[in-house]
Amino acid sequence: MSNYKKIFRKSQLTVFFIAIIATLLIITMVTINIGKIAKDKTYTENSSDAGAIAGASVCAYAFNYVAEANEDDQDNRMEDNYNDFQDAVSGGRDAPTGVPERQGPYFRNGYQQIEDSWDWIEATQWDTYCCSGICDADFDIFWAVWEANNFILQMQALKQVIKDYADTQDKFYREIRETVHDDAAGQSDLYNNALSMCYRYNLYNSGMPVKMGEDAKEFYEWADSLTPGRVSNCSPETYNWTDAAARTHTVTATCCINPIHTYQVYLTQIPERSEIDNLLDQAIEMAESAIQWMFDASDTYAAGCPFCPCFPGLCEPFDWGGDWMMQFAGEDLEEAYNLAEQAEQGLKLGSPETSNSKTSLQSKIIAYIQDITHSRTLTSSQFQFHMGGVVKGPRLDLDTPTFYPPTQSGATSSFAGGSIHPQRASHEARLILAH
Repeated sequence: MSNYKKIFRKSQLTVFFIAIIATLLIITMVTINIGKIAKDKTYTENSSDAGAIAGASVCAYAFNYVAEANEDDQDNRMEDNYNDFQDAVSGGRDAPTGVPERQGPYFRNGYQQIEDSWDWIEATQWDTYCCSGICDADFDIFWAVWEANNFILQMQALKQVIKDYADTQDKFYREIRETVHDDAAGQSDLYNNALSMCYRYNLYNSGMPVKMGEDAKEFYEWADSLTPGRVSNCSPETYNWTDAAARTHTVTATCCINPIHTYQVYLTQIPERSEIDNLLDQAIEMAESAIQWMFDASDTYAAGCPFCPCFPGLCEPFDWGGDWMMQFAGEDLEEAYNLAEQAEQGLKLGSPETSNSKTSLQSKIIAYIQDITHSRTLTSSQFQFHMGGVVKGPRLDLDTPTFYPPTQSGATSSFAGGSIHPQRASHEARLILAH
């Protein structure tokens, strides 16, 4: 009996220890698995954050670039160009580079030339029309024609100045847009660079290289291939790897940035270049008509001169006819003046117009960029899925694969903080949401 009890007690202890060891093994395995899942979750979180910050940093640079290119106190900037243009055509601070002082401001000089021509036209009304067979009005008409012709030259030169300015601003605006986000597909612009950086930093921090060991070189080469012309907005990029134990590992990165295509652009009050040209052409035509009236008046005055020494009374009809024609010349010059004023007012600052990738401003006169319509945010996310070891069946004749729970994280970053106009190049990248 004592031997039986002794054997029974030893058996109980053995079973107890076996149970404890099995429990400890299970706890250890569970702990290891939980730790691995937690580690993978940390990798996905870090990866999402890294991608979001990397992409937002490039976007912040892009918006700061636009703000700086739009400044009003730096040479060769959009608003500064507009201010210089206004100085050239209407007068203001200083004459812009390349515009001689004697040529500008064009409108003010043109108005003065018309006023001077008016004065000479009025002077013909007080002339003694003939003296020794010479028409006294010819002197006044000569100067009236001279000033009217100078007005025409001013308006013709002004048309070229407007064309050069409009072409320069349109080219500058297109260069800004193409640098930030080119409308053509697959371009290495700042927008696509931001997408590329988001994807690459997202994947670099995924932890896959740690798992892959010597095979990590292939992963890095693949990640480096995600160049600006290769990636697309919100298009998942997936890498699959099978380890030496035939276990599959998958990582997927996704980056989303709204296209930077919509701008608010300030135009002139009459934005169409053709309408401004038309006003100036009409002003030139009216000035040319005035000059023709002056020539006709000169001929009329001169026609009466031969009769003046012997028949003074015959001079009066020619005198009245010449005055009448000079009056028409003055009216045409007044209309030319009004048309020039309309053109000048049309070149003043107007209102902003929405411009997107389908809008062409080539025919319009641009002042500067008011804003870029954009949320100033981007999202970065990562998904990981890993296969575990193979478990044998009860009879050791069936391999059952195991899988770790997939992990997924996302982050949202912002690149706000500044404005395009008034120009404040202070956009910066920062995380605003992580999950």
